Amino acid sequence: MAGKKRTSKRKGGFQCKPPGWKKSQNPTWAELLADDRAIPRLPPGFPNGVQEDGSPYQGPGSSEHPFDSFDVFELYFSGGKDSFASFWMLLACAYAVGGSRLVESVRARTRFSHQLVDGREGTSFGPTLWDWPITEDYCVAAARRLGVPLVFSWRKRGIEGELLKATGSARLPEYPWAPETTQPMYFEPLLRPHEKRCGTKEVLAIIQDLRKWDETGLRSVLKGSGFNEDARDYEIARATFQENEQDRCSVHPDGRLICCGGAVSTEPNTRLKWPAIASMGSEDPKAMSKRWCTGWSKIYPSRKAITSDPRNDGKKICTISGERAEESPSRAPIGKRWRPDATYAQKREVWRWRPVHHLLNYEVWRIMGDFQIYKGERMGINPHPCYDVGFGRCSCCICIFGLERQWATLKALDPARFDHVVEQERLIGHTIKKVPMDQYVKGAKPYPFEPWDQLRVMSYEWGDPVFTPTEKYPLPSGWCSENAGPT
Repeated sequence: MAGKKRTSKRKGGFQCKPPGWKKSQNPTWAELLADDRAIPRLPPGFPNGVQEDGSPYQGPGSSEHPFDSFDVFELYFSGGKDSFASFWMLLACAYAVGGSRLVESVRARTRFSHQLVDGREGTSFGPTLWDWPITEDYCVAAARRLGVPLVFSWRKRGIEGELLKATGSARLPEYPWAPETTQPMYFEPLLRPHEKRCGTKEVLAIIQDLRKWDETGLRSVLKGSGFNEDARDYEIARATFQENEQDRCSVHPDGRLICCGGAVSTEPNTRLKWPAIASMGSEDPKAMSKRWCTGWSKIYPSRKAITSDPRNDGKKICTISGERAEESPSRAPIGKRWRPDATYAQKREVWRWRPVHHLLNYEVWRIMGDFQIYKGERMGINPHPCYDVGFGRCSCCICIFGLERQWATLKALDPARFDHVVEQERLIGHTIKKVPMDQYVKGAKPYPFEPWDQLRVMSYEWGDPVFTPTEKYPLPSGWCSENAGPT
């Protein structure tokens, strides 16, 4: 299997045929499942060998960083196929060196982290604008089914708030709510967001742990905010705990604890420009200032969730993300598989691991369709519905990297959302592509999709099972679609 070719195309499809595949058409699910050449590989050099370039493997499982040396495995979970494959690979590597005992130990130390690109406050279009409506509830359902805690982080008002940020005469009268300053970032440190309620004592204990307040002081603040400690289903409009001007926590009616991480900018400034279509490269600040959507809505909030939570102090943390070399040339360097994370500091040791960096598209889908054995039956993961409407990657539904057919498909799926983007381009006086979006999609043919899949991807509630039998796995139409998305 060492001879599998790694491609880094931007346009065109992913590699969907195993080595030596002689048929002109792509394999069916039954053929992919029966082909041993499609079996996903463990990371090159794992656990104590060398990688393709001769450098040693240094990630989790190596003699330098054994699995038991980590306190937390934080997996950035988008709900896409590579997120699931990363979780599978984490457990597969643990099993390879320590068997079932280590698998359960690693699973118990794992949490999923999802970044809400539209924020929690809603958009001018609805609850979401940039993200697929189904994404958040799909992630919650998947995390619950896999038995892994899920936390959220976001920037207030999300990408749209940053896009429409303006001061003085530059402000758009159509958006009087638009901020004048860069908005704060929030995260949910309560590791049980999929459980709708939690008891009074638990909430108090978590807040006390986070901010080191004494219980008496907390109770007085809670009561002053309308907190009824005797009611299990308590009602609070918002209780705010302020340790200083830049660090706030609040308890919401469903029991979730929301914290503000890091400094909040108070200097007014104007954005009113769409993100530039540029490679992130090494996630350096210059790249993020141009393609700001990724940095502002995902990278910075996820970092703040780590650096602002004092429970991470003194811990060794492995952050896990699902970038693959096949996706783009800027993601291909082998050196990106394992390195110190940007949140590494004297008071916490944080590493970044990309366990599926070496995998090809058909290997990832082999994992998705044959994920685990559940009650004696082989089961796959029911994928995010965006794959069923033809998309090859699960990024934002409004993505600056989207190709003509993807934007045309969005227009067919949700004409009002598409028209909203076109109108925002007009009001801002700046376009995502070189031409206005309604011109960009002219003549482009949408991907074919079923009405049921349109309803699923544009819904805010996930009602399907997360697991589906491997034998009848519904390989989605987008499994080998165009490779367009963040680089």
